[in-house]
Amino acid sequence: MDEAGFKGRIEMDQTRMPLLEALKRHAELKRVSMHVPGHKNGQVFHKDAEVFFKDILTLDVTEIEGMDDLHQPEGIILEAEILAALLFRAAETLFLVGGSTAGNLAMILGTLNEGDRVLVQRSSHQSVLHGLEMAGASPVFLEPERDSKTGITYGVSEATVREAVSAWPEAKALLLTSVSYEGYGQDLTGHVHFAHEAGMCVLVDEAHGPHLIFNQDRWPASALRAGADAVVQSAHKMLPAMTMSSWLHVQGNRVNRNRIKKYLRMLQSSSPSYPLMASLDAARAYLAAYTETQGEQMAEWSRQFRDRLNRIPQICTASEKINGFVQDPLKVVIESRCRASGRELQKAFAEEGIIAELAGHRHVLFTLPFTVSEPEYEAAAAAVQRACSPYAVSPDPHTVHGRKFNSEKRRITPLALSYREMDRQVPQKVPFIEAAGLIAAEDVVPYPPGIPFILKGETISYEQVEELKELVSKGVSFQSGRGFITEGLSVYPGRGENKDI
Repeated sequence: MDEAGFKGRIEMDQTRMPLLEALKRHAELKRVSMHVPGHKNGQVFHKDAEVFFKDILTLDVTEIEGMDDLHQPEGIILEAEILAALLFRAAETLFLVGGSTAGNLAMILGTLNEGDRVLVQRSSHQSVLHGLEMAGASPVFLEPERDSKTGITYGVSEATVREAVSAWPEAKALLLTSVSYEGYGQDLTGHVHFAHEAGMCVLVDEAHGPHLIFNQDRWPASALRAGADAVVQSAHKMLPAMTMSSWLHVQGNRVNRNRIKKYLRMLQSSSPSYPLMASLDAARAYLAAYTETQGEQMAEWSRQFRDRLNRIPQICTASEKINGFVQDPLKVVIESRCRASGRELQKAFAEEGIIAELAGHRHVLFTLPFTVSEPEYEAAAAAVQRACSPYAVSPDPHTVHGRKFNSEKRRITPLALSYREMDRQVPQKVPFIEAAGLIAAEDVVPYPPGIPFILKGETISYEQVEELKELVSKGVSFQSGRGFITEGLSVYPGRGENKDI
């Protein structure tokens, strides 16, 4: 059946999983495999690994007859994508098997040309920055709102977007991240309105918000419902889906869908993983069955868990609402109120069997399950309490853990050099503690969350150097490597100039 035929079925059954159902039928037939992949439906595999992979290998097929083609879907994959589009109220939904990274890259490359000005949230994931560099775009970075105690960023304010749109009216796109890694989000309707009024399209990295379909005050609002033109979501981050399975949603006529699809063909494998795509099908069906009432119940379970954690003297949970930003109930930020840093608490929690999502300077992030049955939060809270018990409560933990983060940063800042100018420069190494005032020739990316702390092409500030010294002293991991510590930070010759407004 073609796309028009599928859309003709106005009320499609969201309980169906057409892709997974077809894979299951194929596995039950037990046909002889004379095609790739080489494990032959799981018949050929290492005996010590077979017990872990056996079931999933029966679904791991390729583009054989009846299994459709991700890059030119006409059958079960197309039907699965349309079911997702109907659920999310998008004009079109595309399955991704390269994570939100592939989606962000294709969204950017399919929208921007070399030299195009683009307004970009400063706390974007590194894949966004990579996409801008690949496109040769000219970004202007918008500083997000930031908590002065923990350093947690929330999102770009509507006022900052309004000011940036006014200062850079020639910009082709506004590129935002919502919700933040810690789950804070806001209604982007105003942001979208200002951008659209100026003729810009709005692209949103919503990797941490694939489940945000509720019209409730206790859940952040989705970017699609705010009118964003293209939105990328990591199904695997918050929904029951396999790692690397994601969606790219588009709506309206401001983005070129065919061009985005062209880049997806370039960026993603020509032999995509069917287990990953099937898990997207299953995750969509799971979300479709999740009711508003269950959403209210999940938010209440989260509140009760927070209340239990807040009775532990050594910690407290961050506010669920801050200056118009609403925190996803599935994200709980635990702030230290004792002499333990965030990383020390993370280690203590792990020793009690609680594995946290990440640790910051003074906080730890928990990601809760998007479940329909009440989790064992009492046992988890008891384990957290045992982990905290050895630490003395501090009357002012912020004096123990160092200075407060400066929330008065440059708000709207272009790069000091364009990406093409950087290509013509020869970098040099300097000790990172001496890099203030110089132009960075490499990204410095703490991981998690994979958000660049220093951006290639920006003028490094004194504050950045001081905060980077703190991160290094705390043993933070860097996805960009630790060469900047052992060998020096790569910078471009000369000193940078701050061009902020």
